[in-house]
Amino acid sequence: MPEGKLCNKKPVNTEEELKALLADKSGKKYYEEMESLEVDTAALKENLDRTFGSRLKTWLEICAKCGLCAESCLFYLANNKDPKQVPSCKIHSTLGEIVKRKGNVNGDFMRHVMYVAWAQCTCCNRCAIYCPLGIDSGVMISYLRGLCFSQGFVPWEMKIGSGMHRIYRAQMDVTVEDWIETCKWMQEEYEEEWPGLEIPIDKENADILYTVNAREPKIYPEDIAEAAILFHAAGENWTVAGKGWEETSLAMFAGDWEGSKLQVNEVYDAIKRLKPKRMVVTECGHAYRATVLEGPYWSGIKEGKTPVETFHYVEWVAEALRAFLKSI
Repeated sequence: MPEGKLCNKKPVNTEEELKALLADKSGKKYYEEMESLEVDTAALKENLDRTFGSRLKTWLEICAKCGLCAESCLFYLANNKDPKQVPSCKIHSTLGEIVKRKGNVNGDFMRHVMYVAWAQCTCCNRCAIYCPLGIDSGVMISYLRGLCFSQGFVPWEMKIGSGMHRIYRAQMDVTVEDWIETCKWMQEEYEEEWPGLEIPIDKENADILYTVNAREPKIYPEDIAEAAILFHAAGENWTVAGKGWEETSLAMFAGDWEGSKLQVNEVYDAIKRLKPKRMVVTECGHAYRATVLEGPYWSGIKEGKTPVETFHYVEWVAEALRAFLKSI
């Protein structure tokens, strides 16, 4: 089964592989190679047999195709109410067909599935709210992305994002050294205006472990400083981790479940190492979903809870404001 140098079934695990993908502007060669990528039908069937569980089977079987999920979907509304954009239709024409055919599908079909899974659904889960049977097409599409990733049918950008997490444990090429240097730089930039300001790194037994989105050290370092100023003004005993500071997971959006587990475990390892009382997650909703809602299951925590109590940054701000108002 021919596989390309860039487009193949192998996840990106080295900087050399990542740089080769990045050098392929807009994924031109990547998508040319995908035209010849073949499906390993035996492996796809084995994957289905191993992972297609009772909940997904039940959802697929009980869907009445009533169409009540249609109005919940932004793609349906934005495309003149095209019936093909109804969430139930997207599921049955992709995942439903793969299951019905027991993985015996070809490359042309998988390229169609890839387009539907990433270009026609955001996994916003609104459809589940509208479904009278509680079927969550967003979860099913997320599972479908995992099947696609395992066969190499994944968008170029998502293959890059997955590789970033596998190599740097961050959605961008920010190393531990880059992160620590940025924290020190932001402290120096603002400590004159805010005497005593600190951005503590790897402080054990703090009340709060603060975790961020990689775009902050990479593009918006002042966001880190602003959070530090609020923690400072509130008198919090807080810290960031030198390793395990990144909350987001493009691996999740890529359907790379192994990469997702690697990412979240680094955050959980930081919790175990530093022993904070709780964790505060940066404002990013994607980060919160990846590390707080989905992460425990990837990591094998049956209770579905993070190792310590976790708050969204907005929740912490509300808490700090309430405490301040009580004090005046």
